[in-house]
Amino acid sequence: MSSLDDFTPPPDTDATGDARLALARVWPYVEVAVEVRAGKLACSQQEREELIQDARVELLRRDATRVDLRSKRALGQLRTVLMNCMQKKSEQRAREDGQWTDEVPDSLRDDLMN
Repeated sequence: MSSLDDFTPPPDTDATGDARLALARVWPYVEVAVEVRAGKLACSQQEREELIQDARVELLRRDATRVDLRSKRALGQLRTVLMNCMQKKSEQRAREDGQWTDEVPDSLRDDLMN
């Protein structure tokens, strides 16, 4: 489990003290799901940590002060939002690194056609 103590929000989030407290309050409810998903998406420990940071920033942008921790539905929706954010960031990084392609490799196409 990663610690929120070493998390510094980026300046563009305008994270106030209240937002940081709300993040600390909500994070334990989504932390395991975020870390499991990041582990599945990432190829390295560094990439995994970046995806977790992306989820934290998204949570700040979503205003964690408004999350009803008593509502399973609200927490489920929040988890889905964070999972989608990490998926998009992972795909974006793969495209930037040249690892992503929308084409089917010729070898796979040949195997599928036979």
